[in-house]
This record gives sequence, structure tokens and C-alpha cells, in this order.
Amino acid sequence: HRVLEHFRGATRDTKSQRLAAQTQRVEWQETAGELGALLLEAQIVGQQQPVYNRRLRGGGEQLTWAFPDSDAPPRLMPLDTDALRSGQAFGLYRSARDARRALTALARDSQWCLKQLGLEAGEGSCFAYQLQRCTGVCIGLEPAARHMARVKMGLIRQQLQRWPYAGPVTIREARADGLVQVHIIDAWQHLATIDVTGGNGLENVAAEALAEEATATRRGPFDIDGYRILTRALKGKKHRVAPIVPRSQQASATKSSSQRRRGAVTADDWI
Repeated sequence: HRVLEHFRGATRDTKSQRLAAQTQRVEWQETAGELGALLLEAQIVGQQQPVYNRRLRGGGEQLTWAFPDSDAPPRLMPLDTDALRSGQAFGLYRSARDARRALTALARDSQWCLKQLGLEAGEGSCFAYQLQRCTGVCIGLEPAARHMARVKMGLIRQQLQRWPYAGPVTIREARADGLVQVHIIDAWQHLATIDVTGGNGLENVAAEALAEEATATRRGPFDIDGYRILTRALKGKKHRVAPIVPRSQQASATKSSSQRRRGAVTADDWI
């Protein structure tokens, strides 16, 4: 359906006409559902960087404001999985210049102190205080803790969605003709997809192994396209999410359950 839509569009605009005219061969990969198709598309576009698909081509490293120290001003940091696990990621920026410009604009609207935020240097009060756009934390008129609390409250609207699970999870998709795929996700990042059509009872083992391998070998910037796809997909709770249980925990749980059964009092013990 997606492929046919490209050719239907060739009758409507010149870009689609050029794309259709240059097409000599069509290759495709089947997926078990819409989520798998979106994740696969983002992965292939990121790898091949097609000229006509700028939306999913990515833009290198993404930056975010974070609070590594509770009492310190926000610090500009690369967006990574640790920030999303802790919920300490506010805003999304392609450059430090864009990030500082956005924080400065928000500070002016909210009467935050640019000196306190590390965006302005110099002695005495900040320039905004002279314009009555700062409440005076820079000269001791407002407690620093109160000012920082106001900053954090103001940045809440910019907060990126926190990863709500303890570790990696699987999302299963099944098609009417029997194709079944499991997507392995961790901290809003797509690690891998495995075909489990027919089922062999080893899904969790395979998923855990792939999650460990992908985490150990992960390189490059945070995949913001994957983040957007997955946050939208899980928002409506259409997909069933299953945490990956490490084999060590499975063995421990099985042993504990067995011990409880051996130690249980049965009806025969009372006869």
C-alpha cells in the first residue's frame, strides 16, 4: 500500500513524477504491522540517506537541557538513553546556539535570571534586572532555591517523555496470515526486530541476547525519529508491551517457586 501511494502521487506533483521516472526496480520487506513498517523505514532511511526523504534523515547529535545536580542550573548535554531513563531531558535542539536562544527567550518571558542560568556573565545585577525582567536573584532579592524551582516548573512543558520501564521490553505484532514479529525496545530506541512466526518458546531468550548485544555495540547519536515513532505508538496503549526478564531472574524465580512448593503444608500432612 505504501509503495503504491508513491506512484499514485506521481500524477499530482513534479517531485513524485521525477521519483517514479527514476525508479527501475522495487524491493520490499514485509512487516507484521504498522509499527514495524515505521521502524524499518526510519532505520533504512537513516542508513541510506535518500535525497527525497529529508524528514527521516536525521540531523546528527541532539542536545537537551538537564539537571544533573538538583540545586544547579540546567546544563546543556547530548540527549542519550540515561537522560530519558531518569526523566531529566528538557527540550530538543540541533545546536547549542538554538538551545541557548530558546532558554533565553523562555527566561525573559518568565523573569528568570540569565546570570543564574549561566547565560550571562559580569558583576552585579543581570541586564534583565535593570529592565525589570528579573526578580533579583542575582543580587540576593530572591532566594536561589526559589528561583531554581521556578525554572524547573517552567521547563516541565519542555520535558521529554521518560522511559517508563526498568529495562528493555518487547512489542509483539501479528498479521492475519500468521507473520509474527517482536520488536526489542529500550529507552525509546529500537534495538532489533525478530521474526517469531510459528513460535519456539525462546522469544525472551533471543530478545534478551539481542538487547544485550545492541546495547553493548550501540554507537552514534540518539535516534530521535525512533523516539517520536515509539512515543506515539505507545501513547494509545494499542500495543502490548512485555518487559524482558533476564534469565538469571527467571532461574531465581523458578527456584524460589520450587522451594515454596516443597515447603508448603498439604492436606495429607494433617491426616
